[in-house]
Amino acid sequence: MGQRVNKKTLAKILDKSERTLTEWQAAGMPMLVNAGRGSSNTYDTAAVIQWMLDRSASSGATESSKDRRERLQGDLIEAQLAEKSGQLVPADEIVFTWNNMIQSARNILLSMADKLKVEIDTSYATDVDVELINAHTNEALSKLAAYQPEHTEANDHSGSAEIRATIEDQHD
Repeated sequence: MGQRVNKKTLAKILDKSERTLTEWQAAGMPMLVNAGRGSSNTYDTAAVIQWMLDRSASSGATESSKDRRERLQGDLIEAQLAEKSGQLVPADEIVFTWNNMIQSARNILLSMADKLKVEIDTSYATDVDVELINAHTNEALSKLAAYQPEHTEANDHSGSAEIRATIEDQHD
């Protein structure tokens, strides 16, 4: 047996409003003494906590609209704190940064052919056709643009068309 407390004390212990406890009483929350309207009911904290655990374990469907609202408000506050502390980043920021990184990598790969040609020509006293190098670079970029991870069902390949168009422009 837990502590014997009144509604006000129980509300403080559970960090709930007295109105919520009244709603829970109607839903079957146990009372030691039901003193009736205008009098102070008595509760066993252990029995109430066990009732809450049983209720929570039985199903999520028993969540009242007020409890759901309070839970969602708490979730929102946690998300806002996580974003403020840098633990959570908005998706549009990730997409912007990711697209910039991909574009930079693409540009580096496309510019390597000319540098590689000069290096090979100088080192081996030959004249390498830069289009030969570009063909391999474009093939690699095409494979990357067509890449589809097997473990996901819904893939967004909105950038693939842009990469293919850029490769085709390079051939012209």
